[in-house]
Amino acid sequence: MTDTARAFTLTVPMAQMHSSNQGGHWSIEAKKRKVMRQMARSAARDLAPIDGKASLMVWFTFPDRIRRDLDNYSIKGGIDGAVDAGIISDDRATVLKPVARDLMDGRSTKGFAVLTFIFTEVGR
Repeated sequence: MTDTARAFTLTVPMAQMHSSNQGGHWSIEAKKRKVMRQMARSAARDLAPIDGKASLMVWFTFPDRIRRDLDNYSIKGGIDGAVDAGIISDDRATVLKPVARDLMDGRSTKGFAVLTFIFTEVGR
């Protein structure tokens, strides 16, 4: 099997990162998701599409040592941007199988989080 990974990286201002712990009005989250979607679509536009099912690994890098629950951070905009760019055909569960998140070693630039999205083709 050949290497089937498609990866792109987003550098997102911490103020644009939406955590479910923040609460707030739905429209604030929608605006943050829209910005991330546009960033992801732009970052992924030249990547080849994956035909069929895919898995996703998202690596997070933060500017500090604060302990965070990665499941609280919304990556929906990044996934939607990948769909817009054509990396995957859809983000429904029949196409996008496992989605995993992990913390990358090191620190990002102060005030920014770095998210690396890695989509990999899975067996048919």
